Amino acid sequence: KYDAAQKQMTVLKEVADTGLGRFSEMTEARDGNGVWITGMKGLAKVSGQLRDLNPGSPWEQHLLEAGSQVENLQRPFENERGEVVAVGTDTLTSSKKFLLKFDGRRWSKQPVPGENVRQAWPGWDQTIWGYTSINSLLRFDEGATPAITKERVWVGGQYKDVATETNGAFWLATSDGLVRYAPFPWRTPGEVAEVD
Repeated sequence: KYDAAQKQMTVLKEVADTGLGRFSEMTEARDGNGVWITGMKGLAKVSGQLRDLNPGSPWEQHLLEAGSQVENLQRPFENERGEVVAVGTDTLTSSKKFLLKFDGRRWSKQPVPGENVRQAWPGWDQTIWGYTSINSLLRFDEGATPAITKERVWVGGQYKDVATETNGAFWLATSDGLVRYAPFPWRTPGEVAEVD
């Protein structure tokens, strides 16, 4: 933590004092009360008002199950139900990616074959979205066949980052500008989405 007025830095937590392994990224909790931190072996929630976080702030660790063959969790995104979505890599080959979801008690994982997913986040209607390093926007629907759909977004340039809204809409930052992607007011139910 850095105090710009005092030009003073305070160490809040050492990696060695956690089970996470090397820290990767952090994002603010959805309710503004703390931060989520990803690491090599899992996820942690640090509770408290952001300006008041200190070395004594409560930490809640959620480590991946032993033998899960996933590591290096990337940027966490929290949905309105408190579930956290992140991307992880295979322990044997870093080219294979997994979508990970933590529901507050247990982890679930879904392999993403053939796609180098860089970030993933919860969207609307129980979907998870992600983008790849080669500029594909992906939608993951639980229980749908196929489970992964490539969305057509007419944007040039490369995808750089994403910001989510509370209703599931999101903004993509690209090398050519910003794009907002949101659900239509009326959407075809998933069960008949393929009917012409």
